[in-house]
Amino acid sequence: MWKNYLKVSFRNLKKRKLYTGINLLGLTIALVSFFSITLYIHHEWSYDRMYTDADRIYKINQEFVSGGEMQLVGTTPASLVPTLIGEFPEVETGTLVFDLSIFSSVLVDAGQGNQEESRFAFVDENFYEVFDFEILAGQKGALLNEPNQLVLTESTAKRYFGSVQNAEGKSLKIDGSDYLITGVMEDFPSNSHLDFDFLASFKTHRHGKNPEWSPSNYYSYAKLRKDADLSQFEAKLPQMVEKYLGEEQREYGFQTSFQTQPVTQIHLGDQTLSTVKPGTDIKYLYIFGVVAILLLAIGIINYVNLATAEATERNKEVGLRKVMGADRGQLFGQFVSESMLLTFGAAVLSLFTIYLLAPQFVKLGEVPLNLALLFFLLKDC
Repeated sequence: MWKNYLKVSFRNLKKRKLYTGINLLGLTIALVSFFSITLYIHHEWSYDRMYTDADRIYKINQEFVSGGEMQLVGTTPASLVPTLIGEFPEVETGTLVFDLSIFSSVLVDAGQGNQEESRFAFVDENFYEVFDFEILAGQKGALLNEPNQLVLTESTAKRYFGSVQNAEGKSLKIDGSDYLITGVMEDFPSNSHLDFDFLASFKTHRHGKNPEWSPSNYYSYAKLRKDADLSQFEAKLPQMVEKYLGEEQREYGFQTSFQTQPVTQIHLGDQTLSTVKPGTDIKYLYIFGVVAILLLAIGIINYVNLATAEATERNKEVGLRKVMGADRGQLFGQFVSESMLLTFGAAVLSLFTIYLLAPQFVKLGEVPLNLALLFFLLKDC
């Protein structure tokens, strides 16, 4: 029966080309807008959730109070992470990141002249224990253990050496100093708040050799143990501040404290805090979500209006079907089958359109469209 409904529906839609075309166009535009915005929102919500045990990783921020004014910053001293690892049983491990691009770019020479690069950072040897990015070349436990070691991302390795395999074991001259390439990692995902091309061992930096409690120029991360109590960990931080900074606070008349921030909340969190990549104000995601729903609703309303207007011109057809013995259920099935065909056609066209517009969307929003996720969601529906 449904096969017959669909066959007749296809003939009717083919016969009424203008009606079919207007409905397909309206529904397709609505679905393209809805799907694109939905994929964008999903991408923003997915930031930093790809790490193993992401729910146990916290970024440490620092608050200063001086002269009645409070300032919260996203960077901390170099001594913080080693102290947390050594003195806090709640901390499984931690890592420190120094984004050199905050201060300057670097000159990289692979034997063919200097090239200026800005996405350069110093990280300590625990970096891959906290952020488990895929290592494509090199031994994970021995990548950044010694001074003047370097890890490249996949695209950077190909840019300088042609392939991942050719890069390992080679050297690059950076600002006049030789760095041994001990490994190559995957490119940082677009939904990671970290984004570099070069990762150098923090032991190369002076504060990597001799960490101090000043200045506060470093991003610090702590990964807590599975059984750790976050509130107990935070309650001990003031004691650490008093132990290492108490005398300095009283001498210079300021107060400081450290606060935890879940790594999954960095991108959509406090936008006044400095981060490697610019974040997104979460209120814009809510606005985009409302816009997506409204656009889809407008497309559906337009379709219903056109279908209602068209129904008045099909009274003769409906009457004839009743005379021929069609009951209410059969008439309902016929009209529903037409709606199903239009909806399915619009969905296919919208997916094809999104596929064609994906490169332009990336240029416009700097966010890749995860079409595989879209097909997965539609399959479940």
